[in-house]
Amino acid sequence: MAALQLLVDAGADLNKQAGRWAMFAGYTPLGAAVSNASLVTLKELAELNKAAVAEGWAKPIDQQARREIALKMVELLIQAGADLNKLSPSRSPLNLAVHSGDYEVAQMLIKAGADPEGVCVSIASKLSHREGRKFVEGFFCTALHEAAQTGRLEICQALVSAGADINRLDHEGKTAVELAMKNHHADVAVFLDNCAKKMKPKIST
Repeated sequence: MAALQLLVDAGADLNKQAGRWAMFAGYTPLGAAVSNASLVTLKELAELNKAAVAEGWAKPIDQQARREIALKMVELLIQAGADLNKLSPSRSPLNLAVHSGDYEVAQMLIKAGADPEGVCVSIASKLSHREGRKFVEGFFCTALHEAAQTGRLEICQALVSAGADINRLDHEGKTAVELAMKNHHADVAVFLDNCAKKMKPKIST
């Protein structure tokens, strides 16, 4: 945390993407911080650490303390003016948070003014294309698509409140409502469908 503060104070490039050999290759500092914050919340990591401690080759990790430090890093970068929407390397910071189900970080980014669309691009997208010998990543999905297909109602509510486009199509032409229904998240589907209906203009007679 102290090292990050020193770099920020020294005027380091807050939006430079890490090189190909870095741990977070292609990530901006904010993207890496968001990913790290989400990573320390994973139950699987806690279980691995517990097993390693039991076997005597690792020390206990204070997950809560690590989480608090990670959140402070995200907050520091936001306050320092980091680009809230630059891809890392193919997801926006908001999309990274939503992809990991990190409601707290998603809210931090939304409140700071991140684009609620929170896009993700991918070579696997049906909208990707070739330019000469190079494949160009195409639009894949938004943060709302991510939240809907994984059944994260609270995040969907936050995104919609922030102005996310409920009717936007993903690369396969599916809406968030359709993804929620496909993955059997009825509560999310009902919420999004109701919101979509309210957005439709009334037809005057």
